[in-house]
Amino acid sequence: AKAALKFTITLSNDGHGTASVTPTEIYYDLHPTLVATSNNGYVFKEWQVLSGKATIGSDNRIYVGAEDSNNPVTDIRIKAVFEKQKFNVKFVDGTEPLSTVTVVDGEKVTKPSDPVKDGYRFDGWYEDPEFDHPFDFDTAINKETTIYANFIQEFTITVTSGSSDKDKAIAGEVVTVTAKAAPSGYVFDKWEAVTGTVPFTDPNSAVTTFNMPAENIEIKATYRLVSGSCGESLTWSVDEEGKLTVSGTGEMQSWNTASDVPWNSIKDNIKAVVISDGVTSIAGNAFKDCAALASITIPASVASIGDNAFDGCTNLADVTYAGTSEDWNTKISFGSNNTALSNAAMHFAKSDNTLSIKPKTAKVKYKKLRKKKQSLSVAKVIAFTNRGQGKLTYAKVSGNKKISINKNTGTVTIKKKGLKKKKTYKVRVKVMAAGNENYNASSWKYVTFKIKVK
Repeated sequence: AKAALKFTITLSNDGHGTASVTPTEIYYDLHPTLVATSNNGYVFKEWQVLSGKATIGSDNRIYVGAEDSNNPVTDIRIKAVFEKQKFNVKFVDGTEPLSTVTVVDGEKVTKPSDPVKDGYRFDGWYEDPEFDHPFDFDTAINKETTIYANFIQEFTITVTSGSSDKDKAIAGEVVTVTAKAAPSGYVFDKWEAVTGTVPFTDPNSAVTTFNMPAENIEIKATYRLVSGSCGESLTWSVDEEGKLTVSGTGEMQSWNTASDVPWNSIKDNIKAVVISDGVTSIAGNAFKDCAALASITIPASVASIGDNAFDGCTNLADVTYAGTSEDWNTKISFGSNNTALSNAAMHFAKSDNTLSIKPKTAKVKYKKLRKKKQSLSVAKVIAFTNRGQGKLTYAKVSGNKKISINKNTGTVTIKKKGLKKKKTYKVRVKVMAAGNENYNASSWKYVTFKIKVK
């Protein structure tokens, strides 16, 4: 029988660990175990048979088959190969895995794209499940690592007759909303919440903000009328200052209740009313409960004011009527429940003053004038065809300097020895009536009277 062959085992490594085996000389029917020890930061990867007919089993033992016993190559060279240590980095949403990557020891994990979760907004990656510490992707990986995705619930925003700067928002986030342009004849009124509780910063502003509540919300912009028809030939409009103007000719249409009045929805914003000349009536309930109404202007063309037209106008302070006080009391038919009008201060229009005068000729005796000055009442020198309204004022315009006229009484004074016998003197004066609450001051009226010296 042939002698059994002996095999010599020589081990090597790649520099990142060591390899050992006992014994180093074997016969084909012996199967020694290889042992690999990695350096720090490395792990064993594989055994490589560099020469010889040996194979390495999964149990790290060397196997040389009997059929190789006559093989002239008796040396077996084996190399231990190591690789850098790697760690698993898991990305999770709570307990739900999102992805896992393997990272070499000491290297950084690449930040993945932001995950998407219906109804939520991705807030970032965290190193702890309580989301207290954001994960730093500049950190070197040196252990098995779990990175947590934080999601914050988003709530929907539905806007009617307007738009929002976002369709979804998280609780507390600032949202800006803008109302659509108002339809013709309307202006923006206010924002209203259809569903949810919405803390508008200024609900009366067409552009406003609010902090998103923790619920889905629906909001809408509302509008109010600012103009329209209020009679067959009458229109109405309201400006930004709250002044309502009724224009046109004819009667105001009638309304059974205040809620039927076209400006009822904005009655709290009406501060002043101007009824234009040509309007012949103020309908019942027209301004009922307009509590902010402070003044109204009524033309002389108005012939009737209906029941409850000014009922509840508790702040009405001034009524300006284009006619006279007499017109107010005799030409207008007043319905019931309009005490607000009588409680307000009345301002009537004034008529033109009707002062009219003519000159007269007065006579004085020379003998009396030689002894003392002479006074003539105004009636001696001026004839009043209409004295006009209010206090009269007189002023001399031209004439002999010895002749004067009292500005308050119109008395004409001629100084002693001031005039010559048998002469006629002309004096030009002007007269004005001051007017009163119903009449304007007149213009100056001019007249030239005469004084004859006998």
